[in-house]
Amino acid sequence: MSALVALLLLPLAHDAGFGGAPSAAPEDAPAIDDSPGQAELRTRLNTTLEHNAKGTEQLAEQPVRRTKLEEELERAHLDATIPLLAFRIEVARADLELEDLLAKGARPERVQLAEERVASLRGMSDLVERIALARLSSCTRALGQPIVVKTWRMTAGGPVALSAKEMVEQVPNGDPEGCERISLMDVDTIAKVRRLFSVRAELDGRSFGYHEVAERKRLEGERDALERALQQQAVAGVVVANPPR
Repeated sequence: MSALVALLLLPLAHDAGFGGAPSAAPEDAPAIDDSPGQAELRTRLNTTLEHNAKGTEQLAEQPVRRTKLEEELERAHLDATIPLLAFRIEVARADLELEDLLAKGARPERVQLAEERVASLRGMSDLVERIALARLSSCTRALGQPIVVKTWRMTAGGPVALSAKEMVEQVPNGDPEGCERISLMDVDTIAKVRRLFSVRAELDGRSFGYHEVAERKRLEGERDALERALQQQAVAGVVVANPPR
């Protein structure tokens, strides 16, 4: 190493930023004000910072509130990542989040967003559960033990279609072995249900300009195709008890 290079590197060896020893504080560094007023102010600020830090740590340590469904699945030793179960958990968490916001008196705009999300997920859930029920019915029929499901109820104004929840409540507890809905429902079908509701929302909420007519028609075609395919799956294989004429 030449003498010139050695001379250039010598100051860096004592620079803390380059791994050397920390340099001494400059002689003209401002002195700390030890007056009673300033000392008291520093004490109050330090106390506040420490209090805020502890509060942040406590919030971080608080466990996320779990839904009853998650607790039930844990007790049953069921894998919560199974597509149908994961979707049901998502719906339950959205309901719980809305419940918490209402209980805390959250801002109206936050409550509205949560309500819209819950409404959308419940709509998806109704279709997802109908498809799952149809697959269960088709599977049990293949085994020679069909599950009969009433899909309507009679009212003074005539027959009224039952909700998916009302239909599911008719099914005996515990799906037959080999026909479990959690194994019959796949992630791709649930993704298609999500896409259907996403396209519907875009068509309802988006203002299409004159130059976007083709895009609007494309989305309408996609929506119609998804609706036909998914609705067909929701009724295929279901054994209906006394359907209305």
